[in-house]
Amino acid sequence: MSKSTRTTGRVPVRENVDEFPETSIDSEVLAFRASFESRSALDEILREGARRMLQSAIEAEVEEFLTANLGRRD
Repeated sequence: MSKSTRTTGRVPVRENVDEFPETSIDSEVLAFRASFESRSALDEILREGARRMLQSAIEAEVEEFLTANLGRRD
């Protein structure tokens, strides 16, 4: 008998659902799992802000690297 899991976001999900039907899982566990799968508007705003900050930092680092190595040739 082989078992496999995959990860969606941060919550592992069983591949062989027939092996353990959802009815055997405690409703509290299902509610806990669902709390990680749904994202609030605040989560999305924070995620977008973090993405923009990271993008700006990477662009600044690339610009600094290119400026520092402007005169170099292979």
